[in-house]
Amino acid sequence: MLGLMRKLTRNKLTGGLLLGIVILSMAVWGVENIFAGNFGSSLYQAGERTMDERQLNQRFENYLTNVRREQPGNAMTRQQAVEQGILDQIFNFERSRLLQLGYARQTGADASVDAVASEVTAMEAFINPVTDEFDPQQYRSRLATIDIGPAEFEQDVQDNLTLDYLTNAAVAAIAPPAALARIQAIYENESRDISWFILDKSALPAPEAPTEEDIAAYYEGHESLFREAERRSLSFLTLSAEALLDREAVAEEDIIALYEATRTSRLATPDQRTFLQAVYGSEEDALNAFGVLSVGGEI
Repeated sequence: MLGLMRKLTRNKLTGGLLLGIVILSMAVWGVENIFAGNFGSSLYQAGERTMDERQLNQRFENYLTNVRREQPGNAMTRQQAVEQGILDQIFNFERSRLLQLGYARQTGADASVDAVASEVTAMEAFINPVTDEFDPQQYRSRLATIDIGPAEFEQDVQDNLTLDYLTNAAVAAIAPPAALARIQAIYENESRDISWFILDKSALPAPEAPTEEDIAAYYEGHESLFREAERRSLSFLTLSAEALLDREAVAEEDIIALYEATRTSRLATPDQRTFLQAVYGSEEDALNAFGVLSVGGEI
């Protein structure tokens, strides 16, 4: 049942209910003046806990960094976030968070130094893979990469542990509605009963051979099972020049050898002669024409 109630605290309604219980407890236990004191440069203060402009700005920058990392296409600027009311939401969230932490400090319910040390030294990011133990040097270097000092980081760890203490204490004190309790009980106690037996095929009697009438009746009653839609069978082959080309590089020696072997049959052109024949009616006319041609003339 405790698991169910923890899930209920994750929504706004039950989360607000828990905060209301914490505030009511402050009044019942007589915790007064939790907001008293001089704020100085702080934006708000609860007991000894304060939040200044630098811390709020860091929370704001952390939010923008997470948005850009989880949504690479979202290039939200600070101005856009302010216009969408995100800065106000962060401010209100941190103020509520500080209220609970101030209440815990006033009542002595905040996490101890030993609890913080146990939590930090158990974090996998700070464990040396060789020794399998907490490595102080690795601890400081990892924090330096995210621009957070050890004191600030340990304060955040203590705050988270303290808020867990408050939430678990409030949840443990809540009596869930009977309707929800019944649903959870049914879900956790639900079971299934299964029965089965094994049948050996060889123990069954052989079936009687069907008659022609039985076969015809079965066919007529299940005629759709024996029908097939019309179909066409088509086969085709595609062939391209690229598929026929040799993909391997051809050596220069192979090209020369192929040329020498095929040049006379594939690459040579047969000899040709062109001549002009002139016919004359007498030997005298032929001799006169020959004389003209021999000196470069034309006939």
